Amino acid sequence: MGYFTDDITVKAYKHAFKKNYDHSYPNENIVRISEAIKLRPGSKCLDFGYSFGENLIHFAKKGHKMFGLDNHKILEKKTLKKIKERNLKLKFEPELKTLTKKDKKLPYKNNTFDFILANQNVYLLASEEKIFKLLKEFKRVAKKNAEIVITMMSQKNWVARDGKYLGNNCYELDPQSKLNRVKGNFLHRYYILNSKSHIEYLFRDFKINEIGHFDNSYLGVHGHHYVLFLKNTK
Repeated sequence: MGYFTDDITVKAYKHAFKKNYDHSYPNENIVRISEAIKLRPGSKCLDFGYSFGENLIHFAKKGHKMFGLDNHKILEKKTLKKIKERNLKLKFEPELKTLTKKDKKLPYKNNTFDFILANQNVYLLASEEKIFKLLKEFKRVAKKNAEIVITMMSQKNWVARDGKYLGNNCYELDPQSKLNRVKGNFLHRYYILNSKSHIEYLFRDFKINEIGHFDNSYLGVHGHHYVLFLKNTK
């Protein structure tokens, strides 16, 4: 069992990558958020769980120094290939790294980042203990007053409605839909937030500037996600 990963979910994504599961565009909510967050050009930004690289590329095109961290080596190749094939002229080439099961710290020095993005991945740790460990690392590698944006599933999400409850705010679901088109085992585990007080408890080591949300309901997917705007006030 990984320190910052959940074995079942890692297995699901490895299977999906073999089936050429990919995204071609950045998340529209992240695009909007990137316009609202006023980062200086050249800011050091971490995209934790950068996955298919589209959000990371979006920030890199805005002139930021991007660092990406995920749990599969193939994602490094996919993202760098996209940059090359699109003939993107980036001021800074992204620095991509892969977490292993043995890693108990994020591979960065203290006070490195001006901004951290964790979009639709922290809840995949499926463990409050692991989430606290990750948040402790976010606090360590973020600069004072760095902004952090994390999206999390709420109880209005279809995972809580259709999934199997495992206890301790965790659910299990194989999220087959017309969107992902992944045939075979795509089983995930998820940690679900249930209230404002739950959010305040989980993210108590940060200043919570805003608790927002976004919804989507189409093509077999019914999502409701919190958007947490945090500040690292060390």
